[in-house]
Amino acid sequence: PPPPRVPETQTPAIQPVVQLVASATPAWLSIPSIGIDERITPMGLTSGGELEPPPGQTIWFDRSARPGQPGIALIAGHVQWGSQPDNFWRLIELPDGAPFSIRYSNGAVVKFKVASHKSELKTDVQRDQQVWGRSVTPVVVLVTCAKTSPLLTHHYLNILLLFSQRDLMKTAQV
Repeated sequence: PPPPRVPETQTPAIQPVVQLVASATPAWLSIPSIGIDERITPMGLTSGGELEPPPGQTIWFDRSARPGQPGIALIAGHVQWGSQPDNFWRLIELPDGAPFSIRYSNGAVVKFKVASHKSELKTDVQRDQQVWGRSVTPVVVLVTCAKTSPLLTHHYLNILLLFSQRDLMKTAQV
């Protein structure tokens, strides 16, 4: 006899990531090793053309790729606000290979791992094609100020960039 047919209204637990996240919004960032468990808010650039998350918020730049789809997705938060640590304070502690996940509004979870780090002058980041360019593979860049860089008028001069890729050993799930 033929195998039983799954009704189209039921979604299999594992599907290709592109299909899972095509119409959903990244909703939650989880990096258990450094205590990050944050809601993600979609946001554009400021009127001055800057990526500027509000204090205490993690944002997904909504003109970047959806995390897990081909392209570069930008997720940003502050390292500190005023003199207080903010949500990405411990981001610098993540080593290459560290896992994290992004949960979508439809319940899909996509796993990533940190591939590399760099600290770069803010003025150079604005032209960095590893951040603003294109990619045929899924890349997530976690973005915050580099707290090890010098301060100028209460602002860090450098940006910390953590480049991440899908963890192909972990499947996307709903």
